Amino acid sequence: MSRPCRVPAHRTAHRTAFHTVSRGIFASARHFRRPVPFQPQHNLTRERRMRAGSGDVTWGAGRPVIRLAGAGLLGALGLALAPGAAQAQFSNPLFMPDPPSNGSADPGVSFLEGQYRVTSTAGPRVRTSPDLVNWKEEQPLFAPGGEPQWVRPDPRTGARRAGSPKIYELSDRADGPGRQYVLLFSAPHKDKGKGCIGRAVSNTPHSFRNAGRKSKAGPLECKDNGDFGLIDPALFVDHTRGGKHYLLYKRQLKDHRKKEMRRPSDIVIRPINTDVRRGLGSSTRLVVGNGKGEVGSVEAPTMVRHDGRYFLFYSVGLFSNDSYAVSVAVSRRDANRPTGGKFIKYRENPIYSGRGTGDFCGVGHQDVRKNPDGTWRLFAHANLRETNPAKPPDARNKCVKSRRDLVSETLRWDRRTSNPNFHWPSVSNGKPSGNGKTTGTFAPFMG
Repeated sequence: MSRPCRVPAHRTAHRTAFHTVSRGIFASARHFRRPVPFQPQHNLTRERRMRAGSGDVTWGAGRPVIRLAGAGLLGALGLALAPGAAQAQFSNPLFMPDPPSNGSADPGVSFLEGQYRVTSTAGPRVRTSPDLVNWKEEQPLFAPGGEPQWVRPDPRTGARRAGSPKIYELSDRADGPGRQYVLLFSAPHKDKGKGCIGRAVSNTPHSFRNAGRKSKAGPLECKDNGDFGLIDPALFVDHTRGGKHYLLYKRQLKDHRKKEMRRPSDIVIRPINTDVRRGLGSSTRLVVGNGKGEVGSVEAPTMVRHDGRYFLFYSVGLFSNDSYAVSVAVSRRDANRPTGGKFIKYRENPIYSGRGTGDFCGVGHQDVRKNPDGTWRLFAHANLRETNPAKPPDARNKCVKSRRDLVSETLRWDRRTSNPNFHWPSVSNGKPSGNGKTTGTFAPFMG
């Protein structure tokens, strides 16, 4: 009596996976002529998400995107899909605020709990999006009663506004148990009359409460080199040095709009404890605003590490005109550490600006981040350009100051040098892509 032939389990998995994927591919061909509206996978119901993972067709950038099997099935085949296979469409600016006067000035962009979270100067709420396409504005930046009372109130509205705010996740739980987040911001002090760095904490990436260095009611830092005011704080965590934390910010004169040309501003870095409150070390100057086209101003520091070197992205010029732009500098090889002294500016700066474009001007105050899928993105604010032909020629190309909108570009490390292991970064063609109408594509990642 013959026995039935047993097929090993691993061969059965390979065979099943092959037939499932094949059915998905060939069945999908029948749908190519039918324009299926694009829906990001994270918006699908569980049942439809399962169908999409078994061979359904979604649409992005005007072309079908075949979604094959899930990770386990592809693993059985020895295949892998790139993170974020589903594509979503976006255009610059990423969203149009309502009301229009509430723009995205000085944006801080974080990716926390599966969502992009955008904060901006004077913005009372946190905008969230899973894919840079679908945006919500529903979470307050400060909890009721949590606003910083040391901040000088706005003379028109009485509100205590936070400048250049950004959210970071804390590894230190010094302020209490549970998952914690810290908000860094700057604002004019009601008594000192100059800019100070503020700190607020929360167990969620919104609804923060002020928590200063010496007391919960005060700021994090106000004193640094005499009459300088402090703005544009940023946090850098060096995971190659045991997770050491650093605080960066811009130092400026009290009345910088009148005197900054005579005495340029600078950007400094200081060690700080992992609770981002204690252990604030001495300042090290990284760049000073005395370069060509910088108009005496450097601001909005963002530090990242790439290919073993430390890069400092910063903005130069005046935000209200075309002198505003994004530049970059790098740590010296003989002092390759965050506090190793003055950084070397890229000789082809700026790498991103609105100069020569017909739609945007005053482009800058960037934020740079590495996404979970390994790609890099640059975010910045951009003023819409005034192009009213009825105005005099000298007034047609000025920035519209009523609103600064959020734009985003892919950041690539592709500018070659004599060192094959070192590349400067570049951003598209150096100018904002799109004009409020042109659509780009972005592959969202889940989680």
